[in-house]
Amino acid sequence: MKTFTLLFSALLLTSTVHAASKDNDPQNRIIDLEVACQKGNISACANLGEHYFFGIGVAPDYDKAFEYNKRACERGDALGCKGFGNAYKLGYGVKIDFNKAFELYKKSCDAGNQAGCNNLGSMYKDGKGVARDYDHAVRLFIQACEANESSGCYSLGTMYSAGTGIEKNQEMALSYFKKSCDGKFGLGCVELANFYGNMPEKDFKLIRSFYEQACESTKQYGVGCYYLGVMYSLGKGVAQDYLKAAELYLKACNNNDSPACNDAGVAYNTGRGVNIDLKRAFELFQKSCQLTSAKLPCSNLGNMYRDGRGTEKNLEKAAFYYQISCQTDYFGGCINLARAYESGQGVEKNFSLALEYYMGACRLNPDTCFELGRIYETGRLGQKDIDKAKYFYSMSCRLGNKQEKNNSLACEQFSKLQQSR
Repeated sequence: MKTFTLLFSALLLTSTVHAASKDNDPQNRIIDLEVACQKGNISACANLGEHYFFGIGVAPDYDKAFEYNKRACERGDALGCKGFGNAYKLGYGVKIDFNKAFELYKKSCDAGNQAGCNNLGSMYKDGKGVARDYDHAVRLFIQACEANESSGCYSLGTMYSAGTGIEKNQEMALSYFKKSCDGKFGLGCVELANFYGNMPEKDFKLIRSFYEQACESTKQYGVGCYYLGVMYSLGKGVAQDYLKAAELYLKACNNNDSPACNDAGVAYNTGRGVNIDLKRAFELFQKSCQLTSAKLPCSNLGNMYRDGRGTEKNLEKAAFYYQISCQTDYFGGCINLARAYESGQGVEKNFSLALEYYMGACRLNPDTCFELGRIYETGRLGQKDIDKAKYFYSMSCRLGNKQEKNNSLACEQFSKLQQSR
């Protein structure tokens, strides 16, 4: 299915935590589970692993999640083995090992945990830890879905949507996404929102309703909360409300959604909907970058180090994060890294590398080609070349964003150089 916003990972790390206490206070449940686990209740240990892995009622702690899931799995608990497999699949608390993850998901599935069966199917679909086998993946997804494991229904929907291992069928895909959404699996609701978001005539209230269901889901809700926050920020299908958007970004960030952490960081950095809190902004950019080594968050983190906002100024760390951002094809990271090499801030001055990163930024975003035009016109990096200056001004003028100031400047400079021939 052509998505409205984002493609999602095939691995579905479902949370199947059960209450260990009649008290609905999450912190009290953690205490009850820890006491029960210490007394030898293996199911409680497995649930603790889920709590610490997903940050439910407690700050995420992958080392603790690893230990609790390991203890539960070694005693034969199917949920614990599923969680133990998640750790090896993603490298949380341990080095990534797809073969081990596959082995643990199989153990979980064989013991009757359908979320484990779904994750096992994902391994077959992606060919991780085992030879790729779409037919086997589909069978496992069907098994999980028929057992009312909503993540299995979601996975089956993605197979029908893409026509992977099964004949492409949009109606079937939507039906499984709906079943997944009805089962409180957030990504199923998000896919429904994506489908209607791709319609020529968009019903933003309907789209919002699916994001709301996703955000209220018990499993994989982060991305739904994030896009609901975007709707509040833009005022699409709802009255514009920056405070509500920031609250939703934080909720999604607590579910380890990297873009949400970044946008929450932007809110605290600029005071949009919340009071400016530079330390909080820095921490949110840091979490966002660490979650996925994502393009924009790592560049934003670099800016915080460069300017000493929310943290001690550190030009070396700024350059380091600009490098990560540029390597993931974000033009802003490349531009900032180019400037660092040009000025020698945080790295050894190197005009050749500076030019290389300016070129990289230009390839990623034509608006930044304006900078190359200036470099070649003035010979700023020791390489004056009027023909190249005209070329890059022209590229920025023709292909850039007409609303950007540099676009009009590029057009003016190109025209000026043409007339001076």
